[in-house]
Amino acid sequence: MGKLTTDFSLLNQCKANILDNHTAGIDSYHITDLILDQTFSIVRLNTGWIGISMNYGVIEGGREKMRQETQRLKNFLEKDPLLLKQLWDEDMVVNPFLKCTLQTSLLSALSYPLFEMSDAAGFKMKLGGLSLAGLTQPGDAVTVIGLGGYLHSALKNPDVRRVFLADLYLERPHAIQEIEQLRKRHPDKELLVSDGSENESILRQSQIACITASSLSNGTLPSFLASTRNCRATILQGKSGNVFPTALFRAGITHVTTYMIRPESWHLIQKQCLDHPDGDFSTFVDAHFHDSVSYAAK
Repeated sequence: MGKLTTDFSLLNQCKANILDNHTAGIDSYHITDLILDQTFSIVRLNTGWIGISMNYGVIEGGREKMRQETQRLKNFLEKDPLLLKQLWDEDMVVNPFLKCTLQTSLLSALSYPLFEMSDAAGFKMKLGGLSLAGLTQPGDAVTVIGLGGYLHSALKNPDVRRVFLADLYLERPHAIQEIEQLRKRHPDKELLVSDGSENESILRQSQIACITASSLSNGTLPSFLASTRNCRATILQGKSGNVFPTALFRAGITHVTTYMIRPESWHLIQKQCLDHPDGDFSTFVDAHFHDSVSYAAK
């Protein structure tokens, strides 16, 4: 698998759509908290709205570099309270993965009040997750981009004959062990594993695509969507995907399944980051946030 290339085009569309739907009050919002040295980037606004997304800036650049970037970006807040100018300035020198995850987290925070407009905006919102069984048909092939997500559901689903799994980090010992266990547990299923270099091919062979939402926060989602046009359903799943979804639907996503991070969760998040500055925030998120929500294009 080659080096990841960030594509900001879809985030640009999400930004335009979200700002268009904030018909009043955008000038009264500002960032009050910015945490960039965890495995999720975290943005909190003065309204209490919180946005999080998988932070490849930490994965690729390290925590200390991200702490330096945090302070540098905070210096812009007085003149650019939402960093809308800085984060979308093409000439700004900043780690592209940090820029991408921070755009995603900010858009997630700004999306919080907009979900009440789902009917008017032309999509359906449902509290609770999305069942894969409601989308599959006998003989389907399912691609899962990112270890986890709908992988277990696809393997258990009697309609699914073949499961493609693609992930950048499948060579890690825990991933290898998990895949071996899954093959033993589901000997009747054809489980094909890739490091991501075959994504275009496997997506074109699939009826259902389940794409990790971290692809939005690392800028790879547009490249996946170019290969899912013939899929019956394309699901964006994960905690990084809680953004107002109409631009995602226009781009080819049919369903989003994610988690709502509510304003009252801030003290719990803040305590985790203060008490465990070098901790595993991903595990913390999985353990504490279970308010699943799904969105579907009408």
